[in-house]
Amino acid sequence: MLIAMPISIILISYYIIYAIRSIKEKSFVILNVYNITGNLIKTLINQTKDPGSYETEFNAKGLPSGVYFYRLEVFGKSSSPVYSDTKKTILLK
Repeated sequence: MLIAMPISIILISYYIIYAIRSIKEKSFVILNVYNITGNLIKTLINQTKDPGSYETEFNAKGLPSGVYFYRLEVFGKSSSPVYSDTKKTILLK
């Protein structure tokens, strides 16, 4: 049973702040934004990262107000994610 969450995601305005804390090695990170129907809107991160805290800009210009989901996936040495999390957010303009 996993009690401590190794990664947290918080949406603040147009910035997404995420932390890779419990994963001790460099990992490949993907952060995607989806609309309510599950269509991929934007890929914000698609690269290797060291453990630590990061933030990335989510430029929502041109997107309508509504419900969106952002999904963080962290891959170790295998092709399977060692961590993934999806959060819901509401974009109001």
